[in-house]
Amino acid sequence: MPKKSERLNKGRPPPYLEEFVTGSLSDDPNDDKDLDVTIKMEDSRVTSLLEGLTNQITLMQAQLMQNTEVQTRMEEKNNELHQKLEATNRQLAEVQLDHQLY
Repeated sequence: MPKKSERLNKGRPPPYLEEFVTGSLSDDPNDDKDLDVTIKMEDSRVTSLLEGLTNQITLMQAQLMQNTEVQTRMEEKNNELHQKLEATNRQLAEVQLDHQLY
């Protein structure tokens, strides 16, 4: 995994943020400080971006909850089918044993 400074283009903000932020990381690989930035946007754009991000996070949380519910139902169904398979295998073994005895 690349070092933090490499992930952030050798300490500079990612290109898609250069228009909005200033700041840099140290090129020292042992420096684990977060990028210190100054936002150069008017408050309304910041608020709008934050609202958009909040909405995306809310949607992602809802999807995660739904996925978790689906996974739980799938696991329950899998357990049920596994139990049925075990019962069927036991019945088959009994039939085979009966067949061998006669």
